[in-house]
Amino acid sequence: MQMITHFLVGIIIQKFLFEIIPFPFDIILILILAFLSHILLDCLARLTYHTPEPQKGDKIWLGWHIVIYVTSFLVFIIFCNPYWLVMIVSILFDIWDWYTLRMIQRHIKKDPNWGKKYFLHPIIDKVRSKFFMWLPDLTYNHKGILVEVVIIISLLCIILFL
Repeated sequence: MQMITHFLVGIIIQKFLFEIIPFPFDIILILILAFLSHILLDCLARLTYHTPEPQKGDKIWLGWHIVIYVTSFLVFIIFCNPYWLVMIVSILFDIWDWYTLRMIQRHIKKDPNWGKKYFLHPIIDKVRSKFFMWLPDLTYNHKGILVEVVIIISLLCIILFL
């Protein structure tokens, strides 16, 4: 799923649990669930247009990613207070794999095999292959954008009315 989807699920987790569970257990549980929610959402990403590699020649891919980056930034800014920590934790898998290890792999080590044992996304791949392979695969299908848009709108409605 896209960053905005992870942010919104993290916000829902915090909104729902913050007043139910006593301090400090609320914060601990919220952060654990936000971290683990990444696994579930990325398993469900089969339902969305979410190619593992950039499709820079595809104008729909490019436009979709511009929209996603802008809306993710806006959601982070709008909900930063008090949800900044849960939003960051909800994307820790991506921060670690895509923005830390892959940067080291490409620019410092210059070895595509370096650090493979430290990546977190293979955990998601194992869970997905064991429990979610029955889902339709729209990874390369532009119609998957509609699925994610419906999910994002649904999550926003939950946040606004929770």
